[in-house]
Amino acid sequence: MKKMTVVFVTICLLAVAVTVADYTGLFGTETSTRLDFAEARFRIVEAGTGAPIFRTRVKCVQKGNDNACTLKDTLSDDVLSLLFPRHIRVTESLLFTLNEETVKPAEPDVHIFFINPDYGTVNMTLPIMDILEDNAGITRVEMQGR
Repeated sequence: MKKMTVVFVTICLLAVAVTVADYTGLFGTETSTRLDFAEARFRIVEAGTGAPIFRTRVKCVQKGNDNACTLKDTLSDDVLSLLFPRHIRVTESLLFTLNEETVKPAEPDVHIFFINPDYGTVNMTLPIMDILEDNAGITRVEMQGR
C-alpha cells in the first residue's frame, strides 16, 4: 500500500511540474494570428426630439479600404450594430493560451457615414483601437432633419 502511495504522489508531482513548466514556456511557445470581429453599436436619434430614426444606412471608410465594416442584424430597430475585422496575435504553449493582443492597424481612424434619405448625412471619425478593443459601448448619433 505504501508503494502505491509513493507512485501516486510521484505521478502527481510530475504532472504539476510539467504543467508549471508548460505555463512558463519551458517547452516553447507558438505565436499565431487569427481573424476576429469587433462589434460597435450606434443609436440613431433625431437631434431635436431624441426620437429613434429608422432606415439608416452606413458606410465605413479607412485609408485604402472603402468597406471597413459590415452591418450586423439586430433585434432592436433603433440600434445599428457594425462589425469591424481585427487580427489577434495569440501566444500559446502546449496546454495554455498565454497571451492575446489586438494587432494595431496601419490606419488609426475609421470614418463612419450615417445616411438616411430624410435626414442629413452624419460623418463620425472614431479611433479604430477603441472599437477593436470594445471600449466604445453604444454611441449616440444625432441626425438633423432636412
